[in-house]
Amino acid sequence: PKQLLDAAYVLLKPPPAWMLLATPLPFRGAYYGWKTMWSGSPVEALEFSSGKEQNCDEEKAWASQAEELVEKHLPAAGFEVTALSRLPYLCGGDAFTP
Repeated sequence: PKQLLDAAYVLLKPPPAWMLLATPLPFRGAYYGWKTMWSGSPVEALEFSSGKEQNCDEEKAWASQAEELVEKHLPAAGFEVTALSRLPYLCGGDAFTP
């Protein structure tokens, strides 16, 4: 994820440019491909210090990770956050149940 953010920033130069980023929160990175032998293990970590506690509910996890994404991860990649929105995550399946 960090390499993707860095590459996106380079591709969006010169300013002004905009990027729309959609990611489910709480974030649980996974990669299904040859680099991980299709295990779903992350190739690169995007560490969040909050929202991983066992007894942390989804609302608190979303709020804390959204804040960390906006205040830490995106600025570290060079982005200036203009807006944040929350939409439902719709999924018709996963890697095991299409």
